[in-house]
Amino acid sequence: MGVPLVCHGHSRPVVDVSYSPVTPDGFFLISASKDSNPMLRNGETGDWIGTFEGHKGAVWSCSLDKHAMRAASASADFTAKIWNALTGDELHSFEHKHIVRACAFSEDTHLLLTGGMEKILRIFDMNRPDAPPKEVGNSPGSIRTVEWLHSDNTILSSCTDTGDIRLWDIRSDKIVQTLETKFPVTSAEVSQDGRYITTADGSSVKFWDANNFGLLKSYEMPCNVESASLEPKHGNTFIAGGEDMWVHRFDFQTGEEIGCNKGHHGPVHCVRYSPGGESYTSGSEDGTVRIWEVVGSVNHEEKESDQSGNVKLVAEEVVRKAESLRIRGEMFALSKVVRRSQSLRLGACNAVYYSKLEIPLGERNGSVESNALIHDKHEAFSSSYELPWNYSTGRRSLSSDAGARSSGEEDEIESLGTPDDTSGDSEDGLQSEEELSCDEAEIDGAELELLSEAGKTQGSKRSSELFKAIVSVSGLSVASALDKWVEEGKEINRTEIANAMLQLRRRRMYGRALQLAEWLEEHKQYEWEERDYASRLDLIAKVRGLYKGEIYVERIHESFRGELVYRTLLANYASTSNVRKAEAVFNKMKDLGFPRTSYACDQMLMLYKRVDKKKIADVLSMMEKENLKPTLYTYKILIDAKGATNDISGMEEILETMKSEGVEVDLRAKSIVARHYASAGLKEKAEKVLKEIEGESLVANRYVCKDLLSIYGFLQRADEVSRIWKICEANNPFYKESLAAILAFGKINKVKEAEAVFKKSVKMGHRVSSGMYSVLLRVYVDHKMVSEGKDLVKRMVDSGCNIGALTWDALIRLYVEAGEVEKADASLSKATQLKQIKPLMSSFMYVMDEYARKGDVHNTEKIFQWMRQSGYHSRFRQFQSLIQAYVNAKAPAYGMKDRMKADNVFPNRGLAVLLANADPFKKTPLSDLLD
Repeated sequence: MGVPLVCHGHSRPVVDVSYSPVTPDGFFLISASKDSNPMLRNGETGDWIGTFEGHKGAVWSCSLDKHAMRAASASADFTAKIWNALTGDELHSFEHKHIVRACAFSEDTHLLLTGGMEKILRIFDMNRPDAPPKEVGNSPGSIRTVEWLHSDNTILSSCTDTGDIRLWDIRSDKIVQTLETKFPVTSAEVSQDGRYITTADGSSVKFWDANNFGLLKSYEMPCNVESASLEPKHGNTFIAGGEDMWVHRFDFQTGEEIGCNKGHHGPVHCVRYSPGGESYTSGSEDGTVRIWEVVGSVNHEEKESDQSGNVKLVAEEVVRKAESLRIRGEMFALSKVVRRSQSLRLGACNAVYYSKLEIPLGERNGSVESNALIHDKHEAFSSSYELPWNYSTGRRSLSSDAGARSSGEEDEIESLGTPDDTSGDSEDGLQSEEELSCDEAEIDGAELELLSEAGKTQGSKRSSELFKAIVSVSGLSVASALDKWVEEGKEINRTEIANAMLQLRRRRMYGRALQLAEWLEEHKQYEWEERDYASRLDLIAKVRGLYKGEIYVERIHESFRGELVYRTLLANYASTSNVRKAEAVFNKMKDLGFPRTSYACDQMLMLYKRVDKKKIADVLSMMEKENLKPTLYTYKILIDAKGATNDISGMEEILETMKSEGVEVDLRAKSIVARHYASAGLKEKAEKVLKEIEGESLVANRYVCKDLLSIYGFLQRADEVSRIWKICEANNPFYKESLAAILAFGKINKVKEAEAVFKKSVKMGHRVSSGMYSVLLRVYVDHKMVSEGKDLVKRMVDSGCNIGALTWDALIRLYVEAGEVEKADASLSKATQLKQIKPLMSSFMYVMDEYARKGDVHNTEKIFQWMRQSGYHSRFRQFQSLIQAYVNAKAPAYGMKDRMKADNVFPNRGLAVLLANADPFKKTPLSDLLD
């Protein structure tokens, strides 16, 4: 039935799971476990959001209110607790006299219902939490489940030691109906539409009419079941789980089993459908939560029997299945470019993030972190001086640090978390730290297409008066500036708007750009075209997240919802590594009749280059089938993918293919090639390409200096670094050249020269941004100059610079290098809680690797979960460090293979050996003797 999303984190059996309804932020999943720590997750992806810490005993039940703003939990510590689901803070604790087994929010979220071993149902008023609860009747036995129905006027309950479901009228405090069952009811669920009650008792699942309480259907299961759930959208299927460790799926009308999910290693205690019915969740004795995607649907009105009497699916169902398999389908013959460059051997090597060449942190992670469009320029192949830009993810984060320790010493970077982080020019909290310096950031080709007339001439840097008016006001007052502009009689036309939008995008001031777009759409200054809607969609995705972007797409009139809008949505999904959504949009574009384009295929190639290289061949074969010629950007992706896996011969054959096809290898492609040559230790080949990049006159080709500096620095060519810097220095060095020079001098062990470049930038009157501090800080870290690094951080804070992801990364590494892993942990925790930035993947890995080296499994698992929470999908590198922690701790890694399989990570030979060392079931002479 498919591979589930396996959600680890609980250390003891999972006994209850519950979904929130769909909210503006998506829907959420909470799980209760005997380990006393309820966990909150993204309901769609299973990503861990946080852990509610405070109970002293097993947690038996959990619930989220309809807005997913509060959570409730019932525990064996004689309490039911209310939690802030945004921060993880405990809001209130309701004391009981015995174990609390069940809890449920009322529909209006104002009441909390609890029940347990006291045999008393209690209703607590959330508006008056200190008031005594209302007690409803006396239950004949210990209460196992509770639910609300009939607009919160009726409650149902079941007992652990007696059969039947009892329905209570809270106005009279009396039992008004009893639903008879042979065995104790272990699970009860009221359907979303309020029509059905689903119960599980013994080995049967029953469905009751929630209005007249008649028994509608009763089905015998293949084993004793503990939980059952009815599909909420159509009500045509239900699921059940129990002692056989499997999750079974059945046809509601016939009771016929239509699917079986195997994967748990212990009895299944709880199952629930997601609010939209597209997936369902199970919790088990093995301590895992698994999310299963619904495969196939049942619609009895659309079934027809063939001559043999077998039931066959109608064409619409076949088409639906084909859609989900279109990208993942069978392997076609590789395209012309791959055939000519041998087979595309792109295994699960993740060395792209940690290659031998000192690729900058921005490059390792920027393409994954950014909400920016993937484009046909050079953003995805940034040079080693470039910095990643920050962006708002809109993610939830609980305050619990799951055991992070503090050294107790004075925190020297306490002020890094102050409002200064968002002061100054970075009012949106979205642009990179370098963008407002001397050199304006280049805007990518995909964004350029959204900018109308002014956008067509990217090289134009003429000043925009409207832009100046927009940036002259505070970040939340863009509308007032535009109103004033109109009141003064100044014209607003497409050219002026596009030029202002270009300047805002160059500086990554997406928040202001979005306010400008919203004002324009509201005031209808001119008739909007599709690219205007696409531009606003792109900005919404960057600033408010893709969920809001999806909502906006539905608001766009169908006549303007064309290929450009969907390709913008696709590019944003691809840039955030959302494989499922990207594939869905890619397929939908085809279904809507839009022709396949090289641009859309390039988005998928870039996505798969990061998350699943084996699928690159599928996209290439599709391009060949659709007769789409590879673009220059297509070749760059392939070159980079080959080089990242150290397949130099394959990379060279792609270059030969480009030449034979008449595709010019531009300077950016040559820079990629040179970097991979250098990384592979092919110094002569790298230097030959660098000479080609330099050309006859470096002064004339000034824009390549930053690339030359970084790669020559890695090659330890001190003479070349000094020569190129002298040329830059004599011609008023650009900001990015200064950044590259600082790093290059650091690589050739000339720290004094790196400091001199920094000081020169200050003397030249350049705004010394966080980027300049960050690269010098990296030099100090590389040379283990801890005291100098700490002094630089203090100086940076005192100067009022914005603290970005790269600075945090260098600081965290500084503490790790100094052996102060607790401070590194605390710094990482602080960075993850800031809304304006997303810590780099390497920041997590520095701390995680150190904990793994020490065999600290608890903290290694904690960092692993933090990475998932921050949006980094689990990959080879994270699992390698995690397994190493178990090996060093000499502790068994239960379920590790399943975790890797669920994340589509497959071990190479080295990781397989490591995994075998942590295998809890590995054979030894002693185990053989015991057997």
